[in-house]
Amino acid sequence: MPSTSKNTANANVFYEKQGLNLRLGAYYVSRNLWAIGGSSATDVFSEPRMSVDFGSSYAINDNLSIYFNAKNLTDTPLKFVEAGSGRTIQREFYGATYQLGLTLNY
Repeated sequence: MPSTSKNTANANVFYEKQGLNLRLGAYYVSRNLWAIGGSSATDVFSEPRMSVDFGSSYAINDNLSIYFNAKNLTDTPLKFVEAGSGRTIQREFYGATYQLGLTLNY
């Protein structure tokens, strides 16, 4: 099936104490068939990739908390290759994404 990796993995480590929550997560997907070409030599594959994300929050009081999240800390590219030649046909870089905010519960 296109876009289905044979191997996937997820790992998470977290810490929670006195209103502080810290999470570090990683995921991995193996090479997978992205598009079927006219022959097996022209099939397109997505190369394996791994990414690391971080999330945190702190409860200032019962009604207010602050959070910080960072995704794709490893700046893992999405890379597509042609099966027969191994030639890279597309590479996409998204960079890390950061998020900072407040949560108000009332």
